[in-house]
Amino acid sequence: MAETILRLQNISKYYYSDTSVTQALRKINLEFSMGEFVAITGESGGGKSTLLNVISGMLPFDEGEMYFRGEPTFQYDDQDWEEYRRNKIGFVFQDYSLINHYTALDNILAALVIQGKDPESSKEEAMAYLEQVGLTEQAAQRASQLSSGQKQRLSIARALAKNTDIIVADEPTGNLDSETGEQIVEILERLSHEKLVIMVTHNYDQAEPYVTRRIRLHDGEVVTDVPVNKRDENVDQDHQNPSEGEIKSNSGEKTKKKHLENFFALKNIKMQKARAGLFFTFFLITAVVSFLFIGELLVYRDDRITKEYNSDAYLQKNDTRLVVRHPDNSVLTEKDQAAIAGVKYVTMTDLCDYANDINYYIEEDKDYEKTHGSQDKQITNVDNDGMTEEEKNQGIRLLDKTHFMKSSTAITKSDLASGRLPKERNEIVLYTTDKKKLNSQIRCYFSSENLWKEGESCFQDLKIVGILKDNTRQVYFHPELCQMLTYGMDKFVVWGEFCWDMRYEKYYGTMKPVYVVVADDLKDNQVRVSENYIIPSTGYGLVPSDLKMAFSGQQGVLHIEKEESGNDTAGAQADEIDQNMKAAGLETDSEETSQKANRISIDIEYAEDFSQQGGDFIEVSPEIYQKLRDYYNIGTTQASVYIANYSKTDKVLRELQDMGYDAISTYQVSATKYVQEKVYKRLEVIGISTLILIALAILQILIIRSILKIKKKDYSVLRFIGMRRRQMGRITYLEMGIHCIAAVIVTAIIMVILQQTGVSFIRNMMFYYGIIGFVLFIVYNAVLLFLTVFFFNRTLRQE
Repeated sequence: MAETILRLQNISKYYYSDTSVTQALRKINLEFSMGEFVAITGESGGGKSTLLNVISGMLPFDEGEMYFRGEPTFQYDDQDWEEYRRNKIGFVFQDYSLINHYTALDNILAALVIQGKDPESSKEEAMAYLEQVGLTEQAAQRASQLSSGQKQRLSIARALAKNTDIIVADEPTGNLDSETGEQIVEILERLSHEKLVIMVTHNYDQAEPYVTRRIRLHDGEVVTDVPVNKRDENVDQDHQNPSEGEIKSNSGEKTKKKHLENFFALKNIKMQKARAGLFFTFFLITAVVSFLFIGELLVYRDDRITKEYNSDAYLQKNDTRLVVRHPDNSVLTEKDQAAIAGVKYVTMTDLCDYANDINYYIEEDKDYEKTHGSQDKQITNVDNDGMTEEEKNQGIRLLDKTHFMKSSTAITKSDLASGRLPKERNEIVLYTTDKKKLNSQIRCYFSSENLWKEGESCFQDLKIVGILKDNTRQVYFHPELCQMLTYGMDKFVVWGEFCWDMRYEKYYGTMKPVYVVVADDLKDNQVRVSENYIIPSTGYGLVPSDLKMAFSGQQGVLHIEKEESGNDTAGAQADEIDQNMKAAGLETDSEETSQKANRISIDIEYAEDFSQQGGDFIEVSPEIYQKLRDYYNIGTTQASVYIANYSKTDKVLRELQDMGYDAISTYQVSATKYVQEKVYKRLEVIGISTLILIALAILQILIIRSILKIKKKDYSVLRFIGMRRRQMGRITYLEMGIHCIAAVIVTAIIMVILQQTGVSFIRNMMFYYGIIGFVLFIVYNAVLLFLTVFFFNRTLRQE
């Protein structure tokens, strides 16, 4: 006698709504044995599908008990029922319930993988099941491309692949023509010799020649349960599929859970490229937008943008500029420059720091324009409103005050496209596309509102000796020129005396302090003053009304005094200077000079003509200038160091200080006063960026979860096959995680490319990221991924 495998005892099932309760099954008592092919019939709504779903474990029953191989199932929890569906029940449905984007072979492999088998080693077994239902040639076709009959055959092959004792079929021939339907029933009949096959059908006439038992339901009750077509048990061996033993022997080995998740996640991406592209696109949009606004938060975390810059100390407003010097104020050498340049994030080191606060104007009609006093002495009709007196007197209007001097110590020969670095004071290098400008002369004007008196400017005629590779408006000057224009920053005071009284052997006219520039056409001890120079009153009435009468042909004394610096080496330097001056035959015996021991007084001759420089500038001969350099040992004591980005300021400062240098940020010491409007703007940007990130999170969760709902049917099929809900959840996490990781990586690559191509706001933002920024970026996208999949999985659990 055949073994009883399934017994239903007083099974009842109810459907509940807000207003009513419907009893779908009423006190069902049935037993099923191995080797039966049972047809369940009845009118629509009679309870056939409900009974089949209860038997297959898809619906819980409310009353009674169901026994599987003599064991009760009433106390089964969700995990027990998942185990039951996976290992005890094979499903065949009217709508086939295939994963349409999988191939026929993949649909069979899906069932095998859910059982814990390795997908690669199970392909031969899967092909054997396809052969059993006549689908070997369709193995590589997508399920969606198969005919209706082939789809149903594939559904049976998948049920067969589960190798379960029970196969349930819900209207398996409902969508098929009569001939194809009969072929499907024949296959089920052949399988029933070794299994229990329970089939719900509306077309009993088609199934009647093959089934061994008929059960008829009416209003949820069994009204007929009769045997038909009694089977000769001796025929069972003849109907057994000859390959089944072979199939069982090639079942493969159990694999780790990760094989299952990897198989389905990668298969979904590979076989659904359009859908995968849609997921990736949304994750990429989220990653890019989140990167930008997290970057904004990182940039605005620094409150520097809320402060007002004061240019009294450092005219150049540049937040990447540092000032570096030795604690003892000693001269910086090339060795120091190399050491500083080796610090991470340092991009340029200019040994002539003070010159970095001098504006230069080199292109006529762009940087400056002439107003009158041109070389042909013709007065032009240019509106002079808004010009300083010095500009009017010099005949130029200074326009663009955004360019600041840098010395050629900041570059190397490798920065040049042609030519050479400056070797002489009046040589420069710049960028130009006109190669003919190499070795040509050009006039350049200079001004500095914090080094010189406001409105003062001077000029130098310069020779272009090198052309830069990079397209930049930055001009690089010889260090000697930079030092010449910044004597005042080294605390030099220069003034002159004139109007010699032979009787009293004394000068009665005294010039006010002036700025020194070199005129190469002057010789020996000649100097030249500006026609616009205003002589201060001497109190003796000796100042002529005509400046030419006061200076032209006069003899005088030029005093150059270096004030005390206050450091420990000042005394020793003063003694050395005093000795040098005496050796040179210069005056050092006056009481005032002997007290300070750091002044030189040079007998001079005022030139017959006048300088075209600004009024407070005095031109001196190269010989006088050289005496300054020799006797005061003028050298670079302070360097401008430029870093890649302000965000690295504190890091670079700490490293320089650890190396023994004094270092400050010109921006930090100059921007100390908060501006209320800027404070509000910063808070506004932070608030808006935060709200956008929150809105972006909500939007992604809603959109991705909505797209994921398209996959619900696939997950329903996998659940019928026997996949656990937790496994389905992990597959979703893995599949979406792959898209998310790819989007994060692509976003990072895009930003790096934009940074390298010179997109300024991206380049600036990337400096603020660092490790913390990238961690925030990754965590933000990871949290969004988790929340999106979590809410989708919760939706699955509720159904």
